[in-house]
Amino acid sequence: MSATPPAGIPPQVQIRVDWSAADRLPILAANLVLVQQTPHEFILTFGALAPPVTTAPITEEQARGMNLAAQPIARILLPPGRAVELLQALQQQITLFQQTQRH
Repeated sequence: MSATPPAGIPPQVQIRVDWSAADRLPILAANLVLVQQTPHEFILTFGALAPPVTTAPITEEQARGMNLAAQPIARILLPPGRAVELLQALQQQITLFQQTQRH
């Protein structure tokens, strides 16, 4: 394989991305993620789910008949390459978190 990019394709350059506009978006809390895939992309659906309010523990029999509805928050479509990049970024951040939080 040649280290020279094909004609018409510029060599890899580093471009700084300004994320400051993200400060205007609300931060939404999700405690549930649904991952789906098609032959060409991954679809991540983030949602929130709260257990029912009860004064007594839920029995196994009650839990079997229970159907809880998730509150969808956002759906994100990622091509496979971006899904791999997301996985790598999460792995790096988890490693950093564990190192700094001593987990």
